[in-house]
Amino acid sequence: RIDLSDGGLVIGSRNSSHGNALADAVELSRALGSLPKQLIVLGIEGEQFGLGEKMSEACHEAMPRLIEMAREEIACMSRP
Repeated sequence: RIDLSDGGLVIGSRNSSHGNALADAVELSRALGSLPKQLIVLGIEGEQFGLGEKMSEACHEAMPRLIEMAREEIACMSRP
C-alpha cells in the first residue's frame, strides 16, 4: 500500500518501462494538476519477469489479502 497523495514514488532509471510507468504517470498527473486528492496504490511485488512466466505461488497466495485491502480502502473512501 502506497499513498501517493503527497508524493511517494521516485522516478528512477529509464532502462525499463516497467519500473517507471507508474511513477511517470503519477508525476505527470501531479504536474498537470489532475492528480486526485487521494491516490492509493495497492500491489504485489512480483518475483518472476521472464517471457511467458506464470504468476508465482507467493503472488497467487497474496491475492486474497490484496483484494481484502482494496475492499477496505473502498469502504473507507465511501464513509463521510
